[in-house]
Amino acid sequence: MSYIGKKNWRYDEMVTEEDMNRIERGISAIYSGAYVIAPADATEASKSRATLVLTGVDDDVLINKAISEIYTNPSGEFGEWKQPTLHFLEGRINLSGTIFLKSGLCIFGAGAANTIFKLQDNSKSDLFGQVAGEKTLYKNHLRGFAIDGNHANNKDKEYYGINLIPQEIILEDLWVYNCYRGAKLYGEGSYGGFITKCMIQNNYHYGLAIGGDSIMTSCGIGGNAKDPVVELEWGACGLFVAGHNTQVIANHFADNLVDVFSNWGSYNQYIANVFEAGLKENFIFEGRAWANIINSNRFGGRHAASSNNNTDSIVFRNVDANEGAQGNVISGNSFSVHETAEVGYKYCISESANCDKNDFRGNSFAGKYPAYSQSSPFVVVGQETKVDTKLEAANVSIIDSANHFTSTNVEGALEELFTSASNGKSAVAAAITGMGQAASASDTFTQLASKVSLISKDANASTGDVLSGKTYYQGGAKKTGSMPNHGAVTLTPNGHGSIGIPAGYHNGGGVVAQVYVPAGDVKAGTTIAGVGGTMPDRGAMTLWPSGHGPVNIPAGFHNGGGQVAQVSVPAGNVLAGTRIADVEGSMPNHGAPNWNPTTYDQWLPAGYYGGGRIAGDGNLRPDNIIAGANIFGVGGTGIRVAVGSARWSQAPGPEKPSTLTVTGLAFKPYVIYVGLNPQGYVGPYTYGYNGGFADNGNGGFFVLTSSRHVERCFTTSANGFSIYIPWSNNNQPFDGMVDYWIALSQF
Repeated sequence: MSYIGKKNWRYDEMVTEEDMNRIERGISAIYSGAYVIAPADATEASKSRATLVLTGVDDDVLINKAISEIYTNPSGEFGEWKQPTLHFLEGRINLSGTIFLKSGLCIFGAGAANTIFKLQDNSKSDLFGQVAGEKTLYKNHLRGFAIDGNHANNKDKEYYGINLIPQEIILEDLWVYNCYRGAKLYGEGSYGGFITKCMIQNNYHYGLAIGGDSIMTSCGIGGNAKDPVVELEWGACGLFVAGHNTQVIANHFADNLVDVFSNWGSYNQYIANVFEAGLKENFIFEGRAWANIINSNRFGGRHAASSNNNTDSIVFRNVDANEGAQGNVISGNSFSVHETAEVGYKYCISESANCDKNDFRGNSFAGKYPAYSQSSPFVVVGQETKVDTKLEAANVSIIDSANHFTSTNVEGALEELFTSASNGKSAVAAAITGMGQAASASDTFTQLASKVSLISKDANASTGDVLSGKTYYQGGAKKTGSMPNHGAVTLTPNGHGSIGIPAGYHNGGGVVAQVYVPAGDVKAGTTIAGVGGTMPDRGAMTLWPSGHGPVNIPAGFHNGGGQVAQVSVPAGNVLAGTRIADVEGSMPNHGAPNWNPTTYDQWLPAGYYGGGRIAGDGNLRPDNIIAGANIFGVGGTGIRVAVGSARWSQAPGPEKPSTLTVTGLAFKPYVIYVGLNPQGYVGPYTYGYNGGFADNGNGGFFVLTSSRHVERCFTTSANGFSIYIPWSNNNQPFDGMVDYWIALSQF
């Protein structure tokens, strides 16, 4: 593959001849205004029909070259040809720098979910812009793609997803998200555009900035300027408006720090938009604000988890003293809070200094929960600013310096008055009914008053029932009582009979003399003269004798049914000759016997032992016990020894194999001595070690005489050993020859 550099296309030797051929093949399409570009991860079918296939790295380089190429039309100036268009197929376009637009250029994608322009890590550049020095771009159309600013990996730089000074621009079906600033569409020389069906989401500083003469409709503006750091930066919002005669119609604002920030904006219209779940203000007007119209919008409160009732909805602030904020009409809007009681506003509309001649009429403040936390929805500064003069009672505050009411508005106070009067009539009717006269809460106050006077009609007291000198009403007449007044009388009980209390009035100072009753002398549960007894009632107790001392009988009342419990003494558990609780013991007394160990178990008879001795022997040592045996917990270390003689067997003839075999041992031999007579043993031969010679585990070095020997023909078994000689070096037969042996066990 060769690399070329013609027409200034060479870029770090990354533009191949194949790339160039694709671009040049597209020149024929320039005259029809179409140029097809496939991202690196597009399908093969898409790549096959593309004019240019991108590499997937620094794609802005090839795209800018393609834009330069498409603008070299030799047939005429701009306006005499069909509008140049770049069609991007599905896939992701990775940018390390800006795509520089030219007037009239259209950029179309395969849909915002399919064609995505993404800023590469650490690129920190605008994604779409214009060449420095060009003041205005005309008639651009951007449609059907997404712009991902990759802000997490491109911080510390104020870059834009789109940064243009346009006239008559169209933005359609775009997603602009995750940028430092989403899109800026204003500047000196800009003149309007049309923005529709776009999603401006989750951008760091602001989502979208537009200038004058723009129309924005059917867009979603959400999640912008939510980082706590950006809250201190000027102009952080969802939509930044910096111009005049702009229309913002039927859009949805949600979850932005501030929804709309208008800086020196006048004659703009905000109609039929929805504002909900924001963090702070819905509108902020600064600088100059003339003749803006805010109509038919729905303001729906903010998230309780991230806000509070101390922020206003529509705010005029920092208004220039020479320009002012006047002629603004805010009407026909609905201020309400969601039925789940999200947070409302402090004020719905708030003027500041230099505001006047505004019109805030015809708005509604509705919902299950109040839309604002103050007594009025307005802060009005201007003397000629108009607000609703006919407010609903719920919107009219009251001054209640004596704190007679809980509510702070007329509607609530009226409700409290009605409730209080209704409750009062119910209480009066209930009192009259309680005095024996029929009455109801539905009676008028006049009816209730007449029924009060009838209360004494049925009174049946006599003068003797009323204290002497006291008056009362009966049958509508006032009368005087004749009951004697005895004052304070002292009565002393005598225990022999009742003392009469004289009839008449007693003033409560009389007493019945005290009767002294010691509580400890009265059984618990019994009261005498108001004194509760504390003597314990033991009832019928059972006492258990103790072998360690006397058992006390507790103080208190006993009913005669108590007893001392029986003492159970098994005779077999008491030593013979001993008596306990009149039971003679039968346990045998064996005294202090001696025992000698033997080869079998010895069983001790049941009974009492006063001592005794088990004999011991100093010869109970490991070296006196065969290795592998254990006697009374002592493990043996003694070596087993076996001696004997054995005959050789050999096939007929000299130099034939010969074998000597010994079996029947009670152990596996470890060391073996072999000789032609008991005094001439040769060896030792060991299992695993053979006089210093290496052993393969099946035998060792063996010597019969000084002239006969063989190597590695010695084996052992669990109860014997075997010697095998494959041939004789002196041609003498072995058959029948006798050898003597000694076998030792392992330690």
